[in-house]
Amino acid sequence: MLTPVTLSDNYLATAGRRFIPIGVNWVPARAAMQWPYEWDPASIEADFGQMRDLGLNLVRFDLVWQWFEPRPGQYNEEAFRQFDFFVEMAHRYSVYLNPNFFIGGQVGDAYWDVPITLRFANALAAIVISRPMEVGYPTLRQVEGYLGSQ
Repeated sequence: MLTPVTLSDNYLATAGRRFIPIGVNWVPARAAMQWPYEWDPASIEADFGQMRDLGLNLVRFDLVWQWFEPRPGQYNEEAFRQFDFFVEMAHRYSVYLNPNFFIGGQVGDAYWDVPITLRFANALAAIVISRPMEVGYPTLRQVEGYLGSQ
């Protein structure tokens, strides 16, 4: 089970010890960015096992916002179940998560959610609220494409 990461002096710490994040950006070899549609939990779990075996403790991975919210206010339950699976793998293999949400442009068209809306934040928080320590602050990508088109 992962323990919370906190700031201690000028360092990250967990379980009373300094924590140095060592990680990668994960993209599955076979499915690439199609992994939500070509869902393969066994392959994803194998990747988490390899990350642990290599001594990694952090993984950044891409999520396409439009997969989670295909239309304004309409949520894809399968996407949230998949995200929950990542949380389960994080605990099982002691690898912290840093999800990166693409909100439009090259990999999706969910422009209705810029700026970030509370409804999506609340939907995502329902998954991680009881275990926030294993999820890093999600970054948002492709905002510049949206802002540049205004």
